[in-house]
Amino acid sequence: MIYDQSDWDDAREMGFDLVPTDEVRELGIPDVIDRIRERTGGAKVYVSFDVDFVDPAFAPGTGTPEIGGFTSREAQEFLRGLAGLDVVGCDVVEVYPAYDPAQINGPSGCQRRARVSRPDRAAKKERTDVSDAIKCPYFAR
Repeated sequence: MIYDQSDWDDAREMGFDLVPTDEVRELGIPDVIDRIRERTGGAKVYVSFDVDFVDPAFAPGTGTPEIGGFTSREAQEFLRGLAGLDVVGCDVVEVYPAYDPAQINGPSGCQRRARVSRPDRAAKKERTDVSDAIKCPYFAR
């Protein structure tokens, strides 16, 4: 979480390119994806998808809900935009099943993980394989 300006400054000093929510909305998801592509070039990429990127209305099962986040459709658009990157690993973080009695986050989180780990299939909007969801630790209770 970002608590004050020093958090932004420290991250930038370490070489991170931070794009706040308001800037993503102003630029649009396609422009932010272009920025990611320019930044990564042809390098190998590790993607960490933080569930609290999504508004709690669409992803309630997180320990750090962020009101004003993106819709589940926008999250899919963002992940589909990563197609073609050399993704070598990924994770989906901040999924907290105890705060998700309707089990909204689990299946959508697993689908997001599958989209990141198979971005070319995601760009074609193909269904993710059932085995991707079965491998998801959310279901291993």
